[in-house]
Amino acid sequence: MSIVFNNAQLPGIVSPERMGRLSGFGWGMGYLGGILVLLLIYFLFIQPDVGLFGITGEASLDIRVSMIVCGVWTLVFTVPAFMVLRDRPKPRAATVGVAASYRLVWASIRGLWVTSRHTVYFLLASALFRDGLAGVFAFGAVLAAGTFGLSAGDVIIFGAAANIVAGIGAAVGGRLDDALGSRKVIAGSLIGLIVAGSGVFIFASAGVITYWIGGLLLCLFVGPAQASSRTFVSRFTPHGRE
Repeated sequence: MSIVFNNAQLPGIVSPERMGRLSGFGWGMGYLGGILVLLLIYFLFIQPDVGLFGITGEASLDIRVSMIVCGVWTLVFTVPAFMVLRDRPKPRAATVGVAASYRLVWASIRGLWVTSRHTVYFLLASALFRDGLAGVFAFGAVLAAGTFGLSAGDVIIFGAAANIVAGIGAAVGGRLDDALGSRKVIAGSLIGLIVAGSGVFIFASAGVITYWIGGLLLCLFVGPAQASSRTFVSRFTPHGRE
């Protein structure tokens, strides 16, 4: 839910001609943070037989503690946004009930259909390909362990490498976004995802090297697809409707 409001702030903090660069850089920094907390958790709790504060793998306690660490990490690095960023002044919306709020959403979509139909098309398409991206994340570790036999430690190392590649892809994709346009970057990234993902299945018999090459190539295109998606919405949604 929080990413919706995060994305909606983009038009208010950067000019349109630099929006892609900032979006890609921001998403890349998110991947960098993912690497840091992943390695922190791995070396402090998961890799040692007895980790920090006496944490062990009994009853998966090391994994459960990792969830708490991630929650605290998110809280700490969210604080600067509350301290620095400010909403643009606007009249306070009237308080309505749940049913009325859904009627307002439907009215907004109907209004967009009349004034900015391509935005509605994008929202429908992105609903599908964002679910695809979620599937990649959900089944990535399952494939690694179940199909290619990676250990838990190997999966974490792959995750760190994947975040590095995804961060680079997001940053480069952001610059291409400003130069070529959001639509071209999204389309190119989705084609890259399809090719790389298909390669993992087609060449699975080659063993774990397939997962490393195909998986990292796939991650290269994940960041641009995500970062340029919010840039597209920010650039083409009618002013005031972000």
